[in-house]
Amino acid sequence: MTGNESGWHSVLGWCPLGTRGLISWKDVKRKMEIEASQASSCSRPGDRLERQVATGLSVGATLLCVLLGSLWTFSRQPGGEALRFCLLAVFPVGVSVGYLLRSFFLRGQRRRNRILAEPFSPLWETILASRVVFYTALGEKEKTRFRRDLQLFLGEKRITGIGTEVDEICRVLAAASAVISVFGFPQWEWDHIGEILVYPSAFGRDFQPVDVTHPGGAIGMVGNEALDRVMILSKPDLIHGFTNTTDKRNVGIHEFAHLVDRADGNFDGVPKVGLSRKTVGPWMELVRREMERIESRRSVLDRYGATNPTEFFAVASEVFFETPELLEKKHPELYEALTRIFRQDTASRLKSVLKSMLRPGGDRLGRNSRCPCGSGKKYKRCCLRIEESRQRVAGHRDI
Repeated sequence: MTGNESGWHSVLGWCPLGTRGLISWKDVKRKMEIEASQASSCSRPGDRLERQVATGLSVGATLLCVLLGSLWTFSRQPGGEALRFCLLAVFPVGVSVGYLLRSFFLRGQRRRNRILAEPFSPLWETILASRVVFYTALGEKEKTRFRRDLQLFLGEKRITGIGTEVDEICRVLAAASAVISVFGFPQWEWDHIGEILVYPSAFGRDFQPVDVTHPGGAIGMVGNEALDRVMILSKPDLIHGFTNTTDKRNVGIHEFAHLVDRADGNFDGVPKVGLSRKTVGPWMELVRREMERIESRRSVLDRYGATNPTEFFAVASEVFFETPELLEKKHPELYEALTRIFRQDTASRLKSVLKSMLRPGGDRLGRNSRCPCGSGKKYKRCCLRIEESRQRVAGHRDI
């Protein structure tokens, strides 16, 4: 072994991956193909761009490592030995650095893929179908996205009971509150919250459970300085919000609306995520007028909405998602503004589900309507009678 050979062997021995631990191009290609196949079945709209950016950064890091390593090697060793060292050490190390960097950037996608690889719980589906009106109003494609978002939220966020048991109903309704609030934003990430604490009742300023009649008792809170990135919800009030769908109150929606407001960094009642620069001024003026209506008792919004613009937005969001038809009728300008902010037309969605519930077969021609064949007879005494007779005959034949 020559002195130069011992030099590059020592460098290889120093490399944390070692000569056998270096990642080959074949390994990189195989792992990237596995990632792509896993992501194709449960990807979000921004996942492909995220993978492309991560790949671009890793390739750039690889080229930079190879370039710097090659310059250093050729400046210190003869041409033949330098080339050999670059092929056996610098290039594999550069590829390994690039691959590890890409893996670091895409660790969130891998975690999401693992969560979504688990089957969706039939119990969760039952809870959604029986308790969440918003979910039942969705089409099949939208329901699939709702289930995916809910599964991701439950997999990534911790929901902990404080002096009470957190059952699946509570978990699903808390997650549903999050999904409903940002369903118009398919790429939304809940970066401002890491955990939800569920209390057995209202709580006081010291975050200890208190009786519901306690003055100043709260049923929900988020973004408090002492508990940043933590939300507190009263369990009975969370469940009640989805049980009574006409009282215009839903503490889950209320608290997650605060986080939508905070997406720009501030709790100020101006959710810039859904407002353009030109519409901020008109929105603030609308909020001022609507708060005056609350104070003069000419509003369907709860009086708590007049506390400040921040609470107004959260209270208005409750009504927007729970009784959108009432809001559209009594406060059309506010409804239109919230439709733009949340990118959802909740009134039209609710109308469609109520219509399908009342008329499962869809719209039909009235039995007493004039028959469209032009006979002048009622529909039930003309073509409808003929069709019903034909179906009865066909039924007898089947028997």
